[in-house]
Amino acid sequence: MVPGARRVQSLSFAESLELSSSGAKKPHFGTLGPAGRAGVPIRILNSRRPDPDAQGTLIGRRSAAPPTVKSIACRINQHLLYALPHAGGALDGLLDSVLAAAAPFRPALLPFALEETSLRLALDRGDRLAEIEAALAAVARVGVVHGQTIVSVISEDLATSPELAERVLTAAHAYRPQLVTRGVACPVVRFPVELEDLPLVIADLHDRLFAGAGESVP
Repeated sequence: MVPGARRVQSLSFAESLELSSSGAKKPHFGTLGPAGRAGVPIRILNSRRPDPDAQGTLIGRRSAAPPTVKSIACRINQHLLYALPHAGGALDGLLDSVLAAAAPFRPALLPFALEETSLRLALDRGDRLAEIEAALAAVARVGVVHGQTIVSVISEDLATSPELAERVLTAAHAYRPQLVTRGVACPVVRFPVELEDLPLVIADLHDRLFAGAGESVP
């Protein structure tokens, strides 16, 4: 989507897991948990263009490099879901209840924003919509919106660097970003985008966050 995109040198297991659930195609979500628990590093290379000197992207333990954004990911969602408290219920406790109900459906179902009155989730498996609506209905009122996608800005450093979090939120300000402190594996900034606007939004955000970063991202 962005001709000037650059290779990411390294990712932590948590960052890679977050990317995988946010739309990245490699590595597969299911391979990262076992590798991370065993401490087995993964190196991503291009199998279509083998190069003995290629460095690829190394996935392993979190590095001590300065705080930086690692990557932007997007997943084309056919459904965005809103979970609201039942009549007379309070928002307090809704998050934990909805996250518990949503857990069996991850990574297809992705919580991405907690607002004043509701929790928003993104679903990229339309064939499971009825099943998921039924599961969430046990703990919340559920609404569905179509025609949008979710963009995610990912870095484990968002947990420890207020300056980095502020930079990302400022760069994405026009898109109403949300800092999700309880992501799949690490904090992440997410926001919804209309499908037809996605290429322009990704290019704009990439330019704001990575301009002048050189040939690769640490």
